[in-house]
Amino acid sequence: MVNRCICHNVPFATVAAMARDGRSLAEISQQTNCGMGCGLCRPYLWVVLTTGATNVPVLSPSQAAQLSSKVDPLLPKPKGKKQP
Repeated sequence: MVNRCICHNVPFATVAAMARDGRSLAEISQQTNCGMGCGLCRPYLWVVLTTGATNVPVLSPSQAAQLSSKVDPLLPKPKGKKQP
């Protein structure tokens, strides 16, 4: 199970609570840096925000790519990803 942004040690429970308080994904990311390191938590952020789950099963590469395509337009590029 995945339950946090590893780069910034932000538990998904914190992300879910912030979303319940009305913060947008961009605001959550700006305040916690979640999703802005290596970027691997981005598809999990989508699951957290759309379902409220805070312990998410490990996604397959195709699942992660599909969900990343939904969340990536909402956030700047992660600092850890190299530009093509």
